[in-house]
Amino acid sequence: MSRILPSVILSLMMLFGHEVHAQDMVGQLLTTKECEDCRLKGADISQAHLTGANLKGSDLIGANLRHANLVRANLSGAMLVGADLSYADLSYADLSGSNLSNANLTGVILRHAALVQAIMCNTVTPWGIDNSGCD
Repeated sequence: MSRILPSVILSLMMLFGHEVHAQDMVGQLLTTKECEDCRLKGADISQAHLTGANLKGSDLIGANLRHANLVRANLSGAMLVGADLSYADLSYADLSGSNLSNANLTGVILRHAALVQAIMCNTVTPWGIDNSGCD
């Protein structure tokens, strides 16, 4: 019950037109590991322990995820444009359909991560600059 309460409160705030800030959603994410379609643009989530977190479809543009533990996290369809994921552990994470353009993946662990249809354009990766998704 206590894990559900933060997301219910945030949902009610949005329903009644109250502005919800990225830091409010970070609190929800850290408490419940559930934040599907969240607006976390520019949020500092560095060094967070988010094993198995659900961030499907979330806006993480410019977010700081340095050294985050995102093992088995669902980041499918997430907007990670310009995000700093350096030294994060993304083992077994689902990044399918995510946009990683201009993201920093220096030193990231991608063991068995799903990157199907992920967009990489000017993305800094452990294997160099990846422009495979540029139009």
